[in-house]
Amino acid sequence: MKKYNIIKLFVALTICLSITVGCSNSLDEIVYSSVTEQNYEFSEEDFIPAILTVYPPLRNIPHHWGFWTTQEATTDAIVMPPTATGWDDGGIYRIMHYHLWNSEHRCLESIWNWFYQGVLLCNNVIEQIENGKIPAPSTAIKEQGLAELRTIRAYYYWLICDNFGDAPLVTTMEQVLPEKTSRKEIYDFIVSELNSSILQLSETHSGEMYGRMNRWAGKALLANVYLNAEVYTGEAHWEECIAQCDEIMNSGKFELSSNYKDSFKAQGAETSKEILFTIPFDKVLGAGNIFHMVSWQSELRKKFNLAITPWGSGTSMAITQFIDTYQEGDSRLDDTWLHGQQYDSEGNMLYGIYEHPGEPFIIGKDIPNASYVTEMQGYRMNKYEVEGGTTENSNTD
Repeated sequence: MKKYNIIKLFVALTICLSITVGCSNSLDEIVYSSVTEQNYEFSEEDFIPAILTVYPPLRNIPHHWGFWTTQEATTDAIVMPPTATGWDDGGIYRIMHYHLWNSEHRCLESIWNWFYQGVLLCNNVIEQIENGKIPAPSTAIKEQGLAELRTIRAYYYWLICDNFGDAPLVTTMEQVLPEKTSRKEIYDFIVSELNSSILQLSETHSGEMYGRMNRWAGKALLANVYLNAEVYTGEAHWEECIAQCDEIMNSGKFELSSNYKDSFKAQGAETSKEILFTIPFDKVLGAGNIFHMVSWQSELRKKFNLAITPWGSGTSMAITQFIDTYQEGDSRLDDTWLHGQQYDSEGNMLYGIYEHPGEPFIIGKDIPNASYVTEMQGYRMNKYEVEGGTTENSNTD
C-alpha cells in the first residue's frame, strides 16, 4: 500500500517544512535540540521527498468540516441531517444544505486555509529548489520537479478560483500581505502555468508517480479549467477542453474498468488504467478517508468487521429525489449506496438501537427534511471499499 512514497513524504515533512515566523530581535538563536530548515543541510536524496511534502493538504478533501461538505451537502445528491446521536455541530451541515452560509462558516474557513497551505508549501519548495538550497540530481530532474510543483500549485489555485473567485495570488514566500487578485487573473495564471509545465511532466502513471501530478493528470486538470472558463472569465474554451481530453484518450494509456467498483477498491488503484490522479490514503500513515465513520450507523461495524464503531447514527446520506433518478437495473445504485435490510458479516440480521431498538435494521430511502432523520432513514454511502479491520481511517484512495 503506497508506503514508499508515504514514508518518504512524512520524513520530508519533519525536516523540510519549518517556516520560521518570529519577532525581530538582536538575538540569533542557534537550535541544537531539533532539526530545522536553517540547520539542515539538504542533499540530492531530499529532492523527491521535498516535492512530496506539497501533497498532504489534499487529504483534507473528505473531511466533513471542509471541502466534502461544501461540495456535496450543497447539492441535490447528499444531505447531512442531525440524528439522535448529534451530527448538528451548531447547524453547519444544515446551513450548507439550505444555502444559508456566510463568510464566517467553519467549512469555508477550513477550505480557505488548506488551499493556501498547499499553495505556500509549493512556493516554499519551488524557491528552495530554484535557489539551490535543495540540490537536484540533474538538470532534467530539476526541471521536471519544478514542473510538477507548478502543476500541483495550479491545482490548488484552481480550487481557490472555483470556490472563491477573487482571491490573493501568492507566488513567493515574500508576499506578507498580498492584495486580492481578480478571478480572471487567477484563471490566466493557472492556464499559463499548466501550459508551460505539462510537457515537462513525467508520462509515467504508476510506481513512484502514483498519487503525483504526471502529464496526464496535468492535462485532465487543464481540461477541467477550460471546461469552466466561461464561468471564470466570460469567455468559453470548449475546443481547448476537448483537445486535452482527446490527447488523454488517444494516448492509449487509459481505459474504463470493466467493473464500476474497481476504481474505488482499497487495493489495486495503483495499477488502474481508469484513474488519472488519486489521493493516497493509509489508515496509519495517511489518515483522512473517514467516509464510513461519518455516514454509517454504528451497528454496521458488525457488517464490515471494523476495528472501530462508526460515529453514532451517522449522517451523509442520499437525498430521496436523487435516488429516484437511478434507472431500474442500474448496478451503480447497489455499488454506491447501503440500503434495505442489513446483516452482519455472518449473515445474521442487524437491529436498530436508537429510535428503533430491537427492530430489524432496514435502511429506507425516504428523508423528510434536512432537520432530523432517524437511524433507518436515508441510503448510506458505500462507494469506497472499507476493508475488514479498518479503524477510523480507511486505506482506500
